[in-house]
Amino acid sequence: MTTKLIAAPKVPKQDANQQDAKLAVFPEYPPRDDMQNSLYLNRFAHVTALEVHLGNPDTTLVLGEVSVAPSAAASKENRRPDLIVAFNCDRDLLIRQKGYSIETQGKPPDFALEVASESTGEVDYTDKRYEYESYGIPEYWRFDSSGGDYHDAALAGDRLVDGRYEPIGIQEMGGLSRRGYSAVLDLWLCWEDQRLRLFDAKTEEYLRTHDEEYDRAELEAYERRQAEMRAALAETRAERESYERQLAEMRAEYAENRAEYAEAESRRLRAELEAMRRRFGG
Repeated sequence: MTTKLIAAPKVPKQDANQQDAKLAVFPEYPPRDDMQNSLYLNRFAHVTALEVHLGNPDTTLVLGEVSVAPSAAASKENRRPDLIVAFNCDRDLLIRQKGYSIETQGKPPDFALEVASESTGEVDYTDKRYEYESYGIPEYWRFDSSGGDYHDAALAGDRLVDGRYEPIGIQEMGGLSRRGYSAVLDLWLCWEDQRLRLFDAKTEEYLRTHDEEYDRAELEAYERRQAEMRAALAETRAERESYERQLAEMRAEYAENRAEYAEAESRRLRAELEAMRRRFGG
């Protein structure tokens, strides 16, 4: 007797629309559609530089003004940090949910940063600090371009230790400059001349924002144009000097030839005169 194997019944695979119908979604703020929403428009100045520096864009999220909460379903008042960095995450899931759900991503963001403003500065170092601590975000940083008028400090950071935030040491760098080390990013966050800078100790260089890259490109283009103009001027000067040398040589040659011609002509005339004298007996 032969036993016939019966294949297991096929279960229809849910398409993305069916999956999204069951997926809790963050409320959009401001309510914009597709490429007009905050996932695409609100790009913190250092986002591109960090994306390039950290690499792995498919699994490393570097975003600003994106909703973050324990879950999308329970996000009555979600937070929207000015910058988050999350490693080993699902970018497509974040886009579909229109925010970062710790529940569905399976982990909190690794880094969050808030930039001070007059209206929200106090909330950044009080309520948000406690909330980000409860979310389990390993590092939370605050930057105040005013130097501390809106935040409790010009630059401050906290690192999660046994479930509680402990302050990260900030170094005074002379003048008003100061910096603190982010172990998550392996970069120094610097407050310099009211600007936030990210410094890589390995390369001993700052990560450049788009504007800084543009300014550097403009400067390099200007310096190239200046070098080209100097080279062209030097070439023109060399050509002019060569022309003047040739002209001087031609004049000298002409003067020499004219002297030789005059001498030859004088000898010829003297010879003719002497011949006439002999002929006519003079």
